[in-house]
Amino acid sequence: MNQTTKLIFDYKLCCAHWCLEKMPEKIPLEIEVEDRKITEVLIESFLFFSISAFDIILKEINRELSLSIPDWKVTFSKIRKKLLSSKGKSLRIDSILSEFDKYFTEPWYEEKATTHENATNYAETVLNGKYGLEFWEKFENRNSNWIEHIWHREKSSLWELKQLRNEVAHGLIIKQSREQINHFAQDAIHVKLEVDDKFHNHNIHFVYNPKAYFSESFNDLDNLMKSLATILL
Repeated sequence: MNQTTKLIFDYKLCCAHWCLEKMPEKIPLEIEVEDRKITEVLIESFLFFSISAFDIILKEINRELSLSIPDWKVTFSKIRKKLLSSKGKSLRIDSILSEFDKYFTEPWYEEKATTHENATNYAETVLNGKYGLEFWEKFENRNSNWIEHIWHREKSSLWELKQLRNEVAHGLIIKQSREQINHFAQDAIHVKLEVDDKFHNHNIHFVYNPKAYFSESFNDLDNLMKSLATILL
């Protein structure tokens, strides 16, 4: 990475971190108009700067490994596809793919039988006694049989970040969740966990604490970029 590119990269990371530091720990209520607008701007700006920084790393991978993708066409999917076609031929390529898998694995869905007691315990201990939309996205009473809808997201933090970045172009990040707190909607960031909507009734992860959620994403992004920089040396 030349000096100019390094300066741009550092600038974008610094901007993303600044947005993260200013981000609140809860989504402002609908009546808190100014705070709500500021939160939306901070989240959208964080998504822009963090993904932009990662795009610079993708271009470095393209250049260092001579993948011959024109700069203006470099995307994560194109880079990954090129690397997968050469999997097993180079330690560097295999190492990069391994790093990608830690953070960009698409979430996968599992349905499992549970009990009313387990569902109730989850609501009381995790959701603070709320039996609203978030509860019914996770649990279902199907013909008197309780079902738990499980999304495995352990290796999907940056996949989710990219999904949210794509959503910015089509609307606002903060969505109405229809959860009522003091007669006002407690809104959230809705992270859609699949592309094809196969499980559209149970495919949303609700984020009520943007600072905590995006801090985890930022840490993962930072770890990934450090690992990739070491591999490309």
